[in-house]
Amino acid sequence: MTAIYSTPHVSTRILVGGPASDIRRLQAEIEKSQTEAATNRMANPALELGQQNGLRLRLEGEVQVLESRVQAYDLATVRLSVTQSALTAIKQQGEQFSQSLITAVGGVTDGNFIAATAEATLQGFRSAMNTSAGGDHLFAGIDSGSAPIGDLSAIRSDIVATFTARFGFPPGDPASQNLAPDLVVDFLQNDLQPRLTGTAWTSLVSGASDEAVKLRTGTGDTVDISISANESAMRGVMAAALMTAELAPYLNADSVAALARTSTDILAQGLADTNVLQTRIGLTTGQIDNATAADNARRAGLETVSEDMVRVDPFEAASRFNAQVTQLETAYALTGRLQGLSLLRFL
Repeated sequence: MTAIYSTPHVSTRILVGGPASDIRRLQAEIEKSQTEAATNRMANPALELGQQNGLRLRLEGEVQVLESRVQAYDLATVRLSVTQSALTAIKQQGEQFSQSLITAVGGVTDGNFIAATAEATLQGFRSAMNTSAGGDHLFAGIDSGSAPIGDLSAIRSDIVATFTARFGFPPGDPASQNLAPDLVVDFLQNDLQPRLTGTAWTSLVSGASDEAVKLRTGTGDTVDISISANESAMRGVMAAALMTAELAPYLNADSVAALARTSTDILAQGLADTNVLQTRIGLTTGQIDNATAADNARRAGLETVSEDMVRVDPFEAASRFNAQVTQLETAYALTGRLQGLSLLRFL
């Protein structure tokens, strides 16, 4: 009896399948190595770092917090710089107005001229106090959506009413020319100035909030980054210009000189208070600069630690890439040879 032998069934697909899977693996590894060689960073930090990846994510989260804080510092610094410039403009206009008042005290300037100078100064003060940056009115406190100083018509009417209540006739009445200087000074010091810098200011002139815009620094300190139009400095300089603009045209020469003298004193105090505000802004800016430097230094340190965790050696990555490319070429060659074989040739 003739023995019959069977040949084991071996598929060419099985022979080819092994190298094919190697090719897919090598392609994935090459892509990873290529990314790492180009970026000097792990291609998949979450996979390669394992549990340490949680620490890396926490570090990156803190870096983002610090970046946001530094951006807030930068915005605050811009805000303070623009505010400082506005206060400088108020001082310059006030000093020029003071020179005109001094001339009037000597009787050189008539009432109409000094009133016109006061009106121009008044509009300059108003413009400076309505300064805005980034859509916020800088002298409005937390109510920064609206300009703090309006058109002044209400306070002008109030000055006329206050004058009339004291003397029994309005400023434009001919009787105003007969008012003695001492009566005018008494009215200014005891009636008009207290009203202009007091209740009438908040009800008829300023719509600003007394509450300042605040910034919290990384040290936990809170600093004010706004100046309110309700500060005594703002009230003082505006009061001096308002009383001069509204009353000077209607008084006799001696009373105009008395008005100019009183306005000079009020203006001088307002300008002195403006210096105090500028010093305050300078100190606040210094605090923010220090906080910025501290947070930038901390951010740089955290970024270094985070980057070190995912950094790879670019030369090692490049060498690995070249080796993997060589392996891939070999795998391709082997796959081609296997695909060219047929088991029928051996049966």
